[in-house]
Amino acid sequence: MLNAGVRDSESELLERTDELETAARCVAAVAAGEGRLLTFEGPAGAGKTRLLDRTRRTASDRGMQVLAARGGELERDFAYGVVRQLLERTVATADRQVRARLLAGPARHGLRALALDDASSGRLADDQAFAVRHGLYWLVSNLAAIRPVLIAVDDAQWADAPSLRFLAYLARRLGGLPVLVALTVRSGEASSDDRVLGELLTDPAAERVRPAPLSEDAVATMLGGAARVDPVFAAACHEATGGNPFLVTELRTALAADGIAPVAAHARRVAGLGPETVSHSLMLRLARASPHAPQFARAVAVLGSTADHRLAGLLAGLTETDCDEVARGLTRAAILAGSPPLRFAHPILRDAVYHDLSLTERETLHARAAALLQERSAPASEIAAHLLATSPSGSPDSALALREAARTALNQGAADLAARYLQRALQEPLEAEDRAVLLAELGRATWLAGEDPLGALGLLREALGTTTDEELRPKLAIDLARATFSTGNAPEAGAVVDGELSRTVERPREVLLTLEAEHGSIQLLHDAGPACGRRIMGFADLPGETDAELLVLSNVATWLWLGGTADEAAGYAERSLGGGRAVAAAGSDSIAVLQAAWVLGYAERHDLAAATIAATAQDAARTGSVFGLTASCTMAAMLAYRAGDVAHAEAEARRGLSVPGIPPFVHPMLHAFLVLPLVEVGALDEADEVIARSWVGEHLPRLVQMNTAFWALGRLRAAQGRHAEAMEAFLSGLERDRTLHADNPGVPWRLDAARSALALGDHDRASRLVAEHEPHARRWGTAGAVGAWLHAAGCVEPAAEPAHDLLARAVETLSTAPAKLDHAKALVDLGARKRRDGLRQDARAILQDGLDAARACGAKVLVQRAHEELLVAGARPRRLQFSGADALTASERRVCELAALGRTNREIAQELFVTPKTVENHLGRAYAKLGIASRDALADALGGDPQGRPQGEDEGLPLMT
Repeated sequence: MLNAGVRDSESELLERTDELETAARCVAAVAAGEGRLLTFEGPAGAGKTRLLDRTRRTASDRGMQVLAARGGELERDFAYGVVRQLLERTVATADRQVRARLLAGPARHGLRALALDDASSGRLADDQAFAVRHGLYWLVSNLAAIRPVLIAVDDAQWADAPSLRFLAYLARRLGGLPVLVALTVRSGEASSDDRVLGELLTDPAAERVRPAPLSEDAVATMLGGAARVDPVFAAACHEATGGNPFLVTELRTALAADGIAPVAAHARRVAGLGPETVSHSLMLRLARASPHAPQFARAVAVLGSTADHRLAGLLAGLTETDCDEVARGLTRAAILAGSPPLRFAHPILRDAVYHDLSLTERETLHARAAALLQERSAPASEIAAHLLATSPSGSPDSALALREAARTALNQGAADLAARYLQRALQEPLEAEDRAVLLAELGRATWLAGEDPLGALGLLREALGTTTDEELRPKLAIDLARATFSTGNAPEAGAVVDGELSRTVERPREVLLTLEAEHGSIQLLHDAGPACGRRIMGFADLPGETDAELLVLSNVATWLWLGGTADEAAGYAERSLGGGRAVAAAGSDSIAVLQAAWVLGYAERHDLAAATIAATAQDAARTGSVFGLTASCTMAAMLAYRAGDVAHAEAEARRGLSVPGIPPFVHPMLHAFLVLPLVEVGALDEADEVIARSWVGEHLPRLVQMNTAFWALGRLRAAQGRHAEAMEAFLSGLERDRTLHADNPGVPWRLDAARSALALGDHDRASRLVAEHEPHARRWGTAGAVGAWLHAAGCVEPAAEPAHDLLARAVETLSTAPAKLDHAKALVDLGARKRRDGLRQDARAILQDGLDAARACGAKVLVQRAHEELLVAGARPRRLQFSGADALTASERRVCELAALGRTNREIAQELFVTPKTVENHLGRAYAKLGIASRDALADALGGDPQGRPQGEDEGLPLMT
């Protein structure tokens, strides 16, 4: 007779020495402070769970904090179900001091995934996914700062999609973080997000463990332990199970129950057995365990992670006494696990029980489970997971629970799951108006999920066409217009809002103004013709007392930016901000607020523009808006570049690009404002890579802010000496702006094209382009715009004396503008022209001023040119050597600036969306370049001002902190 053999926990680790050594090596590395990703992959029953359990024990023995979770087929429809298993209890039971430490900084956004009471409340951004993932990353990072952490997820292929995305996000940021992410993954199973799971499994830094099938000797050992098993019998068992440890264990149980001895004569009886033995054996064991065992096991299989003794007993129709007795019996039979929560000893056992149910039986049990959970006032997401497995019942409670689950999922950034809940809710019988509301909610969730924009449009259009709720209609129209606009169809988006405005119904003035603001904003971006201007300027006298009035005034400011004067446009932009009321009301997601900051930046009101962007950044940090985060970084980079702070512009653009899921509206301009500073420091190869990712080209939508990518492309090509291509880019941008009725001289299309024309030897064309620019510069009227025109005019002027005069006037005019880099370029061009015209002594003084100004801007290419001009002019400038603060990269300088302000490495990492290890590395390299040994010396090494720019300007955007 077969005996019990060696203990299962040991038998399933036979021939696993290499696998255990790999796991132990990962644990040791994490205990020493280095993050690791470890995956155990293979078919069901290969022993992956046992290896993970041993890894957990090893980690615990090393003093690590162990966080464990298990994926389940039912839980795939439960947003952040795996994350909650990992972190909910740890956060909920922490004392006040530890809890405050865990939730410091952006970690608080992670609470939305855990659905805890102190999760962020109030107005939230639409695009929550990144904020929640980023918050969870910092929550884990804060845990790891207390002691190293093991995150162990069994059956990761069944983890819900939001949890998988978080694990992938964490895995990419493990460098220097004492966290081990260990996953078991069943091969051949569809994942809730196959792409993300694939990223995890193919991560080049991952330690991948694939347990091999057991040998015949190991199978014999499992079957008999110390007793002898005939080799022929063992071979037959090996062939029947494929060396799968779990199947060997189940086969041993079945053979023992049938009294089959492990001798050669019985080998034929084994040959016909296979994986189906599990199901057969399990059903026999259930029947033998207790008369009530089958229905109790089915209840546990259906309930999944929501199972507890009482709930499973109610679902199975058992008394509490019977329930406890059955549970003990199933535990003794190794069908249920011995420790809470109530679950099967192995997922294969759960699969066998669950799939033994007919479809009708499954639906009946899931419907009953949902009803029981509703009676318990369980979270809507738990109820919804069961409702998804049922057919429509006609119950209004089902639709309500699914809608509530969808709202929770949206709050957690799981728009795809929210859409699934709402699709199922629509299958219930609904009143016409309830259906319209559900269609609207489903359309919005589908739009936010981003996987089916045309489907989202259809749903929103149907909702708008069927609703009779006059309060809902304006919001629906705006949602439909924005979704339509996001697909690139701006004319149709404008028509949607215009159609709503043309309806002859009585509406509050504030609603009408909100619709007018939306219509004007759309028109300004794609077709700001005379008719658009007349309509917008009809609201120019609004006092700005309400939120809607502020939105409309922003459109007035933008219209004037297109073709008016700087003073007029800036006046309306300032009024539209309402002393901070616009940001407070509309937040960082507001195009109107960003338009106002854009206008102020071009009008050279940099202080107010910077304060506005700092406010949008604060709002984005509070609400977790990806749009707000990336738009704030883009605008900060734009302001810094226009002010001539090259390093700050580069740093802000890099920070924005580090945020996953950059919205299409922001994408081209954000890339452009990284290319532009890269050109100024001579990093042309990297700039080429960035411009290739910017979407620049004829297919790029014709929108004013997107056209900036053509400016960046032109300046890059000019710096590369490819002037014909540069001309083409500049003139393409000019033509695109003209079709939008935009002609602001702040983007100097004609002036840059003129410089390329000069380089190509076409002096006449260069002169014409500069002359065409003059009236626009004078109309706009800022020192920067007029100075830039004078500078270009001096460059194209062939005669010496007029050229000197024009360039000198440019230098004087630009000295009063915030455009420090433009001023430095004018100085160098003036000095170079005087040198070429034989005025070498005058040239030397001017060129030295230009070199100093270029160095202050961090414009290394201009510094190099000024230095070379000085040498040719007969000066003996000190050797050009970028050392000290000049040698820092933009990222190193930004880290040093923040460190000099007293920020910790963790605070800096949170602000710049990098890991603490990256901050540590930047500081290490910076200390070497600066010749210092500690933070205390940073301020002096940076020149006394840790910001490296005029006192009183912003100290960086506190994003997601």
